[in-house]
Amino acid sequence: RSPLPMSLSNLTWLPRAIFQVHASEDPDRIDDCVDCLSVGLGITGLAIYGTFLLLAISWAIIYRIRRKGKGSSGSSKRRRFIKRFFRFYLVVFTAARVGWLSVRTFLGSTDVAFVLNHLLIITYLTAFVLVLSYWGMDYHRYYFGTTSKGMPKVTILTCIVIITLYIFEIVALVVMLGDPIEERNGTFWYDVTLALEIVVTAALGVGFLIWGTSLILKVGKSDDSTLNNRRLQLIVAIGTTFLFTTLFMLRAFVFSYHFIFQSGLDAPFHYIFGYYIPETIPSLLQMFMTEKKRLNRVRARREIDDLYKLHEDSEDAPLNRAYEQE
Repeated sequence: RSPLPMSLSNLTWLPRAIFQVHASEDPDRIDDCVDCLSVGLGITGLAIYGTFLLLAISWAIIYRIRRKGKGSSGSSKRRRFIKRFFRFYLVVFTAARVGWLSVRTFLGSTDVAFVLNHLLIITYLTAFVLVLSYWGMDYHRYYFGTTSKGMPKVTILTCIVIITLYIFEIVALVVMLGDPIEERNGTFWYDVTLALEIVVTAALGVGFLIWGTSLILKVGKSDDSTLNNRRLQLIVAIGTTFLFTTLFMLRAFVFSYHFIFQSGLDAPFHYIFGYYIPETIPSLLQMFMTEKKRLNRVRARREIDDLYKLHEDSEDAPLNRAYEQE
């Protein structure tokens, strides 16, 4: 049965539908309320991800225009690859998520929606495994120098984790496609796949917590900046660590609700706290931090150029005065 109701005017009753799903005892009325609720959540998601897609495309185009004709920024190949992949991920992921929501909302549960959703979850995890690796490289480069024997091992471990995720997910999806859609939930492969996604999501939350705690301790002991600047760095580090850790652990909890309580979470909470918020806020925050770091580098280069120009002018000043006296 398609979740699309007879009239889209029912969307104005979305808050009431959430209550009626639980309060009504009429099966037909419950079905209508569930249909209304499903479409309302789907259209809300389309609005969120559609707006996010426009931002991601705009950011990628602007970045490309600014970088055109410029040489390398001095970053390592690994760091440049991760930054390019993240920009590519933002556009492709959000576009695919819009497609998934469209199919899920207007066509119902189909094999296409099922496969696309699980592949998008793995793509999301892949992107933030790389983001965590990128943050680790930045942290190590700033506090311990550019050379390290451990960084290649971290890169290899990251690649192994990502490849393993994709291989297992593809094998599990191929096996599950042999079962009817209504019978997949609760099967061995479904539970194992979901458990793997939960473990990796929670591991990312723990990873961001460890990284953030290390950064907070380093910033607190650092003497490289003024007191006000150090306080600002601490606030940014604490806020970023809290947001990333909380959102990844929240998503892991939502996905594990089925295992913990042996029942499904209500659709609004599942979609909002399992998909919409944990997927968009970390991506937007990472996009903002990347752009902020780029602007800081541009500002630093401009200040250095101004200092060189001031120095050259100060050296030329005596010669100019002597020339005027002559």
